[in-house]
Amino acid sequence: MTHYDFFEYAFKSLKSRCKWFLLYDVDEFLEFTDKNMSLKSYLDMPVFDKCDVIKIHWMVFDDNNLLYYDNRTLNDRFPQGLRYNVYNIYHKSIMRGKNYEGVLFTIDGTSHQPTNNVSAQCDALGNFERLGKGIMGYPKFKYCYIKHYTCKTAEEYAIKLLKGNHQNEPVNFKERMEYFSKINNLNEEKLNLIEYITNQTFPQYHKNKTWR
Repeated sequence: MTHYDFFEYAFKSLKSRCKWFLLYDVDEFLEFTDKNMSLKSYLDMPVFDKCDVIKIHWMVFDDNNLLYYDNRTLNDRFPQGLRYNVYNIYHKSIMRGKNYEGVLFTIDGTSHQPTNNVSAQCDALGNFERLGKGIMGYPKFKYCYIKHYTCKTAEEYAIKLLKGNHQNEPVNFKERMEYFSKINNLNEEKLNLIEYITNQTFPQYHKNKTWR
């Protein structure tokens, strides 16, 4: 079962038992900018009364220039998100449960999208999408966002690559290294560690010094 097969299975199995359905990965955490706001109070906001899918942007976190795992909390190890990173355009959704049918699980980087009633999807601020006009062109962090610890340390990222990906396909190491370099300040020490753990080489980074 792939990552997306599981999303679809979980939604179909559980939606009748809940008013709203959230399905995030283990490296994603929903964070409210107002510490007094709860998930219930957020979803009870009148602006979402006619909304079936709420799209919430990522805020990716870099490695905080750490090489190795340690047993501190994620908040302590990675205290600051990258507010303007290119990958923040991606998002996850909170979907209405009960008898709502309009969800398609995809592999386009957003994980789930409505398949019907375009006007019933909105962003995290309650702005509705109409007639195919995009509402997700730039990240909005006013109420909440998803803290996405996509890489963590160089050591953890390398081990993650060895485990494979959620689509049950071979890992494209070159592509994943490019991803790492766009989130983190890549240097020789990190690069050497990732190469050692994965038993891969990335000569283009050594030769061209393409990191920031």
